Amino acid sequence: MAARITLLLSLSLLTGCFSTHLLQEHNTAELQRLVTSTERSLALVVKEQHKDSSRGYQFLLGILPVARVFTDNIAETVVAKLQYHAGKEGLGLVARSAPSSAAPRLDVTIVNAAVNGYDLIIFRRPSAHVTLRGTLYTAGGGEYTCEERGSDSTLSRFAFSSDLNQVLESAVDTATERLLHCLGLSSQNTLNNSVALSPTAGEGQSL
Repeated sequence: MAARITLLLSLSLLTGCFSTHLLQEHNTAELQRLVTSTERSLALVVKEQHKDSSRGYQFLLGILPVARVFTDNIAETVVAKLQYHAGKEGLGLVARSAPSSAAPRLDVTIVNAAVNGYDLIIFRRPSAHVTLRGTLYTAGGGEYTCEERGSDSTLSRFAFSSDLNQVLESAVDTATERLLHCLGLSSQNTLNNSVALSPTAGEGQSL
């Protein structure tokens, strides 16, 4: 036992030498179909509040950080999940790479995104939580802001990148769905029918 603890302490000192990089994959063809087949569209801009791609750690014995967890495309995951959920409601979210003052549009900020893996000796617990803040600007000058959070954790034999990806994607999925509902962009909310949005446009139409 003493040897194990010594080994774990030694590894914890090498935290900066180990890392886990997460890369989420998205069905771009399906997302494109959802965006282009809707009758209404809305410009979407997603940005991160903090530019650091470090999202958390892999912990031994639940307390010793031995590897940092990174993800470089969390914004792409948020965009994909927003497009998916909005597309199911008949709303195409058209991602823009740069901020705009045009309306209608939806601006989403990734306030926080964290993912960690905890070693519990026999099992490991991947855990993630995501906080999103969104502001909807309507063509009529309305402005609606909501902040929503999604989280997920599970027990598994491992906490490798695939397990960490799974809980992170689930947390993003929950946060994006809640955000759209809070902003009135889901079929369960009456604002969905009253917000002045642009009809689905051709390639050159401005939102």
